[in-house]
Amino acid sequence: MQLQIGIDGMHCASCSANVENSLKALNGVSSAHVNLALEEALVEYDERKLKQELIFKSITDLGFSVRESVHQDEDEQISKMHLAFRRMTISWILTGLVMILMIPHMFFGGKIFGHMTDAWLMFAFSLIAMLFPARHVYVSAFRSIKGGAANMDVLIALGTISSLAVSPLSLVIQEISAHDFAGIAAMIISFHLTGRYLESRARGKASEAIRKLISLGAKTAILMVDGAQQEVPIHRIKSGDIFVVKPGAKVPTDGVIISGTSSLDESIATGESMPVTRTQGDVVLGATINLDGSFRARATKVGKETFL
Repeated sequence: MQLQIGIDGMHCASCSANVENSLKALNGVSSAHVNLALEEALVEYDERKLKQELIFKSITDLGFSVRESVHQDEDEQISKMHLAFRRMTISWILTGLVMILMIPHMFFGGKIFGHMTDAWLMFAFSLIAMLFPARHVYVSAFRSIKGGAANMDVLIALGTISSLAVSPLSLVIQEISAHDFAGIAAMIISFHLTGRYLESRARGKASEAIRKLISLGAKTAILMVDGAQQEVPIHRIKSGDIFVVKPGAKVPTDGVIISGTSSLDESIATGESMPVTRTQGDVVLGATINLDGSFRARATKVGKETFL
């Protein structure tokens, strides 16, 4: 059985790799592929050995969440981008206040309210930035560690908590100044949230382009099974299968023609507007359009291994 899952919270290649490895480790899963750009996973498993709930649990245990709908619509992507922008803006406002307090001490040896007062105000503003606009970062880090994996949020959490801890430590260790690293946590968080916002913008555009490209491919294929033609979903094709392409149909996957001759429109793959004649021994690409003749081909690449 094949299952497509929408996953929220993946921000780097390490995140997607952790999810993919966790899914592949489940008893009953034959294959698992995670697409970071689309924030989706495609899992093939034996429903007699494994329940969907366990698949979802393996994802949530790593600190990620499973979406109710597989694909994110445009409104969802825009909403995520606006949320990322608000978090970034609030964080930079707090960081700006920290910098106002920090600059006189760093460059002029001066103060605004008082040496210790400025230091503890920087501590307070940094703590607010960590607890409110960046709260999700620490929740994700905790869940990731609990699941036995480490993601980018773990590194951010370690860096910011360490720098924030300097001010409280200065109360018990005289060699440490309360000003040392007091405002660094807010800066780290602000740069991190800025990256998240830019990522959200780029991902929205990339995922839309990828889905449009995927939608251009064939949805079904005609396979030769025991000498008879059988129409099957596109994901059922395996490398080495023989498929038939009739006039006007799309080539289901990359392959090599074993019989027949036809003219193909390969503009989607090569940009060439003129039809190209393909015959026995020639390579054909998935999603290209068969214009006139009929041919049989042997699949050489399927799924994510294809040209598109």
